[in-house]
Amino acid sequence: MANETERFLVISKTFDVIKDIVKGATYIALAYWAFRAIDVLSGKQTDASLLVGYFTSQENDYGLPWLIAMIGVAYGFFERRLRLRKTEYLHKHNLELEKRIDAKRQSSNLLPTGETNPKDEL
Repeated sequence: MANETERFLVISKTFDVIKDIVKGATYIALAYWAFRAIDVLSGKQTDASLLVGYFTSQENDYGLPWLIAMIGVAYGFFERRLRLRKTEYLHKHNLELEKRIDAKRQSSNLLPTGETNPKDEL
């Protein structure tokens, strides 16, 4: 029994070391690729400078605030979708817990995403 436990621990630690090596190699590879991307573009004019100039120029009524507003709205939509998916994911678990607390509990008839049932709307 002790031999099996020791063997399991050795295998477990081996996989932990392999996982750490892979993680470290991934970070090193990403850093190298980032360095190469910067190195290739250094000292050269890119189209990014034109884009930045467009959003910071007075002729365009300083388009940067509008860009930030559009990014904020897009972020809001993505967060809403994430919240609805997470609510739907936890829906069955919540129903089970509610039934454990009170078996006679009636459903609110909300959709699994937490939205109002279309039948209940006026």
